[in-house]
Amino acid sequence: MRHVLNTVYHAPYIIYHTPYTIHHTPYILSGSSSMASVCSVYMSMCDAGVPVTERVGGVAMGLIVDEGGDDDGALILTDILGLEDALGTMDLKVAGSEGGVTAIQLDSKVGYVHTYTPTPTHIHIHTHTYIHITHIYTYTYTYTRRVMASPYHCCRTHYNKPRGVGCTY
Repeated sequence: MRHVLNTVYHAPYIIYHTPYTIHHTPYILSGSSSMASVCSVYMSMCDAGVPVTERVGGVAMGLIVDEGGDDDGALILTDILGLEDALGTMDLKVAGSEGGVTAIQLDSKVGYVHTYTPTPTHIHIHTHTYIHITHIYTYTYTYTRRVMASPYHCCRTHYNKPRGVGCTY
């Protein structure tokens, strides 16, 4: 696991530090809401014309163990639809881009600690899966809009004088 954490790099960033606040509220009707949120934020930013350096995606992996807690017959499910969330006793969620992993989350749904631990091989499987998902984006979004979507054109940036903020000079 230490090897995997050493390969974590900076998150893809928005070019030119876009001067707008980005607020995204996804409404997920079914499936893995956290990983669907990762994917939908990327696609909506592309659709809005926000220049992002890399395609970003995420995928969840679930672990199903025997009722006795024996990990010998453990079954690992990779599913963005949420089946691994409903049936699994542990979830491993990985998000990132082709450049590397940017976020890892591990949830355990049972009161005991599993002897199973995610290995670099499992992270590698995750990485290939979310990269596959990001390649599917290219069928829908072949490019980011070259200009910001029209609602952004009516926005203005206002800079306050530092002396006038929160003080009574």
